[in-house]
Amino acid sequence: MEITMFVLTAAERDAVIALVEPQSGLGINPRPVDATDPGVGINLNESATAFEVGAAVPLATMFVTNKRIVDDPDYIANAPEIVAYLQDKPIVVLKTETVFKPID
Repeated sequence: MEITMFVLTAAERDAVIALVEPQSGLGINPRPVDATDPGVGINLNESATAFEVGAAVPLATMFVTNKRIVDDPDYIANAPEIVAYLQDKPIVVLKTETVFKPID
């Protein structure tokens, strides 16, 4: 299965977790990329500040969260800080088996 995801560093993950919207309780908890050799993804986000479109985004030691968060009406209305924070992060399309260890 392929999923469109934002790729975050550990510091970016911590920052976005801290943006939980207290009234609605909306927040995110990006998952670590825990595959043995995840390789790279290709950035698709024209607004990404650290990567040009088409640039390789290293996945080892990174965290990912689903891109759909920035399109979700609940997040747009009730957690705009999270949506805004993610807008300039790299977006890649990945196969789940590329980034996550298989479940035994």
